[in-house]
Amino acid sequence: MTKEDISINKPTTEDYLQWDIFVWSKALSLWSLVLEKKNIKNGLALEIGCKDGGLSLFLANEFKFNILCSDLNGPTEKANELHKKFNTSNRINYIAADAIDLNFTDNSFDVVIFKSVLGSIGKNDNFENQAKAITEIYRVLKPNGILLFAENAKASFLHTFFRKIFRKWSSYWRYVTIEEMLKMLNIFKTIELRTAGIFSAFVTSKYLKKLIFPVDSFLEKVTPKNSHYVIYGYAIK
Repeated sequence: MTKEDISINKPTTEDYLQWDIFVWSKALSLWSLVLEKKNIKNGLALEIGCKDGGLSLFLANEFKFNILCSDLNGPTEKANELHKKFNTSNRINYIAADAIDLNFTDNSFDVVIFKSVLGSIGKNDNFENQAKAITEIYRVLKPNGILLFAENAKASFLHTFFRKIFRKWSSYWRYVTIEEMLKMLNIFKTIELRTAGIFSAFVTSKYLKKLIFPVDSFLEKVTPKNSHYVIYGYAIK
């Protein structure tokens, strides 16, 4: 195999995250740090709300996890294609799973990971279902197991206003606040929660998002956390 072949077969951040990769990549960086620090490799992981399976690819490729890639009705065919492309299919199995009623025994997984799923779980303003999902994740994690999470935050009134205009799913999607996320996670012994993103939410062009990303990164330091549109971090059972 040539160096060029190896480069072609190496996943990118876009393969892992699919969309809005610059802001959400901050979650990937933090997750990598905590997994390296805890030295968790070759463990068993569960991806919830996987859709096209990007986070399963991340755990399989970067940390050699064996993974159950799950969604309410099972992963898409794109997930299978993505994992075959990067030769990780042998580490990943597909399953349909309901996040508020996970059909797994207690203390099953070393890691549970999700990105942008609580909003759908809490559709039509159902915070109770969002809390149930976190409780179920806690139950199926092993002692000292880690939840890796990244979620769309409620953010500012401008985010709320423009989502109603440009995001068709905003009519039912339930965006969480920082306070709600901390409340749901308080069953864990250790929590690290961060926020990211301001203006990147208002543009769709990948090129413009790349230009805005440094501006957002600066403004995140001088603006209230509840004005940021991504909540991410980890929690240890």
